[in-house]
Amino acid sequence: MNTAERRIGRAGTISRVIVGLGLLYLALTHGGLSWGLTWYDAVLGLVVLPAVMIAIGLTARRFAGRAVHFTGPVGLAVNCAVIVALLANPYTAGGAELFYGITLLVAAWCGQPGCEATVVSNLILGRDDQIGCPAFTPIDALETRRRGPGQRPAGHPQAEGAYGSALPPREATHMTTSKEQAPTRRGHEREDADPRNPLLHFSTCLAVGALVILVILAIHWLT
Repeated sequence: MNTAERRIGRAGTISRVIVGLGLLYLALTHGGLSWGLTWYDAVLGLVVLPAVMIAIGLTARRFAGRAVHFTGPVGLAVNCAVIVALLANPYTAGGAELFYGITLLVAAWCGQPGCEATVVSNLILGRDDQIGCPAFTPIDALETRRRGPGQRPAGHPQAEGAYGSALPPREATHMTTSKEQAPTRRGHEREDADPRNPLLHFSTCLAVGALVILVILAIHWLT
């Protein structure tokens, strides 16, 4: 795996590995000390759910063409509802834990942001579809924010080195040949900066993530 293409930070990677291993433990033992994986859990987690995500990826490629990033508050809410529905049902909980546990480890290895559910279809179809993850989207967003607005992840098309330098050749030429371009440069920087306040997005992500964690814990305590 080429680490230069990773798009998540250290915290996002470690948290995905920890949660992925925890889900695999629950799937294989049902929270006990003996083997608890059933044949229908294996079929659901290793065949049905990956096939559903591949079908969704094929549909997105057919009708959208470009990569679909359903990562806003609506995407977080929909994904949260799907996760809770799968884990709350005793007939799908084991398969869902197996599916999410494996894909979390793959997502950590590949450095893919967003929800781990799309990692299988992305690898097979060569796409970059993303769904907002209630647990890991806030972590990825905070790590991106810590890097600063001018520091992009390695491999990003606008990262330093994509043009051979930090700025396109045309802009570098104007900067060196005319002092009158300084106001244009300042305006260009204002255009590149993200004018949106991320506080609302972070708050929504954290609230949804906390809700999912509480629901998952309640399900395992009551079953």
